[in-house]
Amino acid sequence: MSKRTRTSKIDKWIKEGRGSGIGADYKPWLNIQDVSSVGRSTRLKGIKTGRQHEFLSDLERNYFYLTEYSDFVIDIREQFPLFPLEDTIVIADELGIKHPTDPYPDELIYSAISRFHFYSGNTSFVETLEELFQSRSLVPSIEFGSHFSTLVQNLGSNYSVESLLAQNTIYPYFAPFITIERQKKLFEDVSTNGQGIHGRLGISGGKISRKQGLFYCSKCANNDINIFGEPYVHREHQLQGIEYCPHHELTLKMYPVDYREFSRNGYIRFDRRQMDLSELQEIESCEFKEVQVKLAKMAYRLLQIPINQFSIEKVFKKYRTLLRENNWLMTNTRLKREELFRAFISKFPQGFFRKI
Repeated sequence: MSKRTRTSKIDKWIKEGRGSGIGADYKPWLNIQDVSSVGRSTRLKGIKTGRQHEFLSDLERNYFYLTEYSDFVIDIREQFPLFPLEDTIVIADELGIKHPTDPYPDELIYSAISRFHFYSGNTSFVETLEELFQSRSLVPSIEFGSHFSTLVQNLGSNYSVESLLAQNTIYPYFAPFITIERQKKLFEDVSTNGQGIHGRLGISGGKISRKQGLFYCSKCANNDINIFGEPYVHREHQLQGIEYCPHHELTLKMYPVDYREFSRNGYIRFDRRQMDLSELQEIESCEFKEVQVKLAKMAYRLLQIPINQFSIEKVFKKYRTLLRENNWLMTNTRLKREELFRAFISKFPQGFFRKI
């Protein structure tokens, strides 16, 4: 995420002199107690500097040994901060690389925030919520999100409420099937507290239940690791009623961390060590795979449609034309329901709707 407003914690650390000084007077920006490191943290007294060094992994410690005994190195400053952040954005642009941690392609904003939290060095999710949303009590939403107006103000001009809604939520999956008025209301919902979203989309009491967990495709995850260095949550894998990856036609797998048992204010980041990244799957005898894969591909196409291109009003006109062409419309308001129902059911394998 390209721009971050300074929080009281960052200002406090700057006043403490963290990230400044030379030799024995240098103060690392991060101490080992500041970060929940997944590696092994180490403190060592330096010969060259005469001070205690803070290392968050074995790799950092081992590189320190090389610099400690190198005649070409006169000072060592670990955990050195890159400030001001605006300059690092310019450098990234000049090098043609993405400034971390912008959302990846089709990444849920939930996932991007989880990665932001991990790399920010914040010791609690409350700190991250305060930094991004100026709120300490926001409850994360996996599929949609909320308080986007505050979020984009903190992220900068590269973002807008509309771009996040269109590219980093599952909203485009539903947008063509709600009225223009509801689309406007939902835009207001996601800009603020997000409380009316599920009701406006008609999914709070829908027959197809919301996914109870985070899902991933093994091949997508491996590709993400090779390209970006880490896996992330794809929005196309979180759609209701979709059980296959539209890109690789593999069964989606559930991430083993249950968000319902996770921190109320927390964001789950995909950890490759907890994922089954094997792309080999047992030969399936599922008679519904072909139609489910087709549905996954069609659902993904919905995600790519501009969110303002269609509404239920336009879709209704198209359906009405098709009803007339197939002689299923008796009058402007009366349908041949039984014939339409039989024709619709015939397009799917027997028993498919009972399964979903």
